[in-house]
Amino acid sequence: MTFLDPLFNPRSIALIGAAHTEEKFGGVVLKNLLRFRGRVYPVNPNYTHLMGLEAYPSVEELPEPVDLSIIIRPAAEVPEILKAHKQRAKCAIIM
Repeated sequence: MTFLDPLFNPRSIALIGAAHTEEKFGGVVLKNLLRFRGRVYPVNPNYTHLMGLEAYPSVEELPEPVDLSIIIRPAAEVPEILKAHKQRAKCAIIM
């Protein structure tokens, strides 16, 4: 295992900004992640389920630290989201 494995070979992915429709970028990304063989955790405080997956209101409420987080949120929200990842040491982040 190398320090790049969470980025290039993740076993779990959080999608912050997941959406219920492909009319939004978060929905397009989530639909593509449904083919991922690992665990996918959609994060959106407005839903309990998205595209058949359990959704979580925040990064802090994920059931485990994830290998990779994909952030699809406005730039003004990113600093707070990054603070939430401090306890997620094995996490790579794509914005």
